[in-house]
Amino acid sequence: MITFITMTVSSFRASVLNIVAAIRDLPDTSLSRRKKLSLVGIVTTPLGVGLLPTTLITFPAGSVLLLLLGRTGNRRPPTTSWWLMPAWRLMLWRAEWGMYTTPIGLALLPTLPLTLLLGALALVFIGMLGGLRASAVPWLLVPAWKILTWRPEWWVPLFAGGVGLILYGLDRETLFYYSIGGSIAPLGLVMLLTRVGLPGRPLWTLASAFVLFFWLSPRAWHNDLFNIDLDGGPELFVVSGMMMTAAGALLLVFNLETLVRVFSVGMARAGKYAPVLRAAAAYPAASRYRTGMTIAMIALIMFALVNFTVVNSSFNRSTGTDDQLAGYAIQAESTRLEAIDDLRAALSEAGASGTLARIRSSGALTAGPLTGTPVQTLRSERWDPSLNAAITSAGGAPIVDDLSGDEENHAGEVVLLAGDDGFYDGNEIALQARTADYASDGEVWAALKRGDPVALISRATVEGGAFAAGDNWRMPSDVDQRASALPRTTLQIGHSAGAKVEVEVIALTPTLAFDAFGPPGEAVARPSVIVPRAVWDQLIGEASLVRHLVAVRGGEDSLEVAQEIESTLLIEANDLAGEQERNARLTNSFLRAFQAFIGIGLAAGLAALGVIAVRAVVERRGQIGVLRSLGFRSRMVGLEMLLEMGFIAFLGVALGTTLALALAWRLFDEQTFGPGISLYIPVGTIAIFVVGALAASLVLTYLPARQAARTTIAEALRYE
Repeated sequence: MITFITMTVSSFRASVLNIVAAIRDLPDTSLSRRKKLSLVGIVTTPLGVGLLPTTLITFPAGSVLLLLLGRTGNRRPPTTSWWLMPAWRLMLWRAEWGMYTTPIGLALLPTLPLTLLLGALALVFIGMLGGLRASAVPWLLVPAWKILTWRPEWWVPLFAGGVGLILYGLDRETLFYYSIGGSIAPLGLVMLLTRVGLPGRPLWTLASAFVLFFWLSPRAWHNDLFNIDLDGGPELFVVSGMMMTAAGALLLVFNLETLVRVFSVGMARAGKYAPVLRAAAAYPAASRYRTGMTIAMIALIMFALVNFTVVNSSFNRSTGTDDQLAGYAIQAESTRLEAIDDLRAALSEAGASGTLARIRSSGALTAGPLTGTPVQTLRSERWDPSLNAAITSAGGAPIVDDLSGDEENHAGEVVLLAGDDGFYDGNEIALQARTADYASDGEVWAALKRGDPVALISRATVEGGAFAAGDNWRMPSDVDQRASALPRTTLQIGHSAGAKVEVEVIALTPTLAFDAFGPPGEAVARPSVIVPRAVWDQLIGEASLVRHLVAVRGGEDSLEVAQEIESTLLIEANDLAGEQERNARLTNSFLRAFQAFIGIGLAAGLAALGVIAVRAVVERRGQIGVLRSLGFRSRMVGLEMLLEMGFIAFLGVALGTTLALALAWRLFDEQTFGPGISLYIPVGTIAIFVVGALAASLVLTYLPARQAARTTIAEALRYE
């Protein structure tokens, strides 16, 4: 559709090109003459832009309508618009065609008023582009055409629409609309300021730099500015790429002269090739529109390729490590019917000494009723998530809220878990957050093993989830999923008619590559809370599920060990290490396939440089002749053309790569993908992309450059 729109606008502009200007290759001043501001243009521009989708209905409906009219005997098309001529030609065929077209026309007869109305509105939009004349418009639509004598004011929909999207996004707390509005509103404002006579270059530079700053600034700044919590999704990847590359291309295009001057400083030692380098850098600056569109096209593809590679590589590196497995290789589960409290003892009783020899350590987590256990928050420190610390009073003491009387809002259900000594002694789980009373993870596990009245909460208690029940218990303080510290919170666990125990929350579990702390197969996922075994026995007593976590010795095949456990004890055992490896291979395969797919798009974009180079040889033959007459040798002309296209490709590749890395850094710095996912830049892979793109651009422009080099002086000047 972008290609179709581009060709349509280009065709319309070519149709109204001044004949003398076209023949003599002069700038067509008729296309640039316009009033500074047009009141009618301001009023009609939003109407034309808003009715753009109606063209998709108008053209086919109008064609079928003319088919119907043609079958009524009116076969002369003196006032028919040229864009409906193919449909009119179709009506000149004999009755065989009428067998198919007449029923269609009759069926669409009630659409006659709508067709004429939509046709008029579509021509309003087309006419605002300045591409049609009244002689090409059907006589029925002449009144609508008379409205089109005023030129459009494109800053109106950009500025007004951008401000409207900002307000709409703030009202809905949606980052998608807010970010689009914040990107296009400055551009519309600059278009207005340049229309009233202000210099365009500094304004476009400031606007494009502002858009880049807008996207790369932390989201917390925007939230604090408007005192809201803007929320976004994966669609922002698409919007960010489009907006940032467009702004970056504008920033480069309007400052190409500065780049050329900076580039010229280092050309003093280039000797006889200094004029070649200056000419190679100067022509892109002279053809600003063509250069900018080419840079934006290459930059957008490189942005998608590099950003996707960095994000996926970071995920693979962060989630495909032993830290995400916490040292475990196998997870086995036994339910109430075949409950096994001690896996190693059960294997020993079954005589599986070979399997025991392959196991390094094991631990068990026992779960209470999966339907949930009541929890009530009694006390909690007020928490500032932006500072990741407790809110203090004037004297410096933390402010503690008594929530015991607010049972409706601070009560809910959880699944209680309790670990055995093997789990507390042998696990390598790095906790995400702790309270200030515990200096290390070892102190947390030791407190649980001793039986202190403490609890360790899962991430579901601070982040909820799409399938979480409304009666699940949540942390009362404003703690988010990226927290690295926790407020002191006291809970009361137990039924109102049964035993009750008060415990203090001391830590938050991390995100692991396996679900160690969640109940399996539940339609409603309850958050889990780990308590000492003595507390669990006092409240629950009967296990609904026992989850065994097994670490194998070095060099042992985890899949074989898992299969031996299953066959011996008749319980389900999953190969965590093997599953992680298979997932990593699958992800890498998908990544390589996507990179190859985007690489094809990059090759197509770079091929456009070859097309531009071929056209440049024809269009600039006179310039080539002048350069040759001034002393440029044939080899220097070819080198100038090659470096010129390489300069454009370099700007596009550098822009897309830089913006992709900058956005990735901001996303991972804000822990957008969750804690534990850190930024990793595959320098080697990105270097291959950059070098390959630049090399491909030189290869694709080599033949046109060689053709330019072989052009003789007499032939080039005679062409002019």
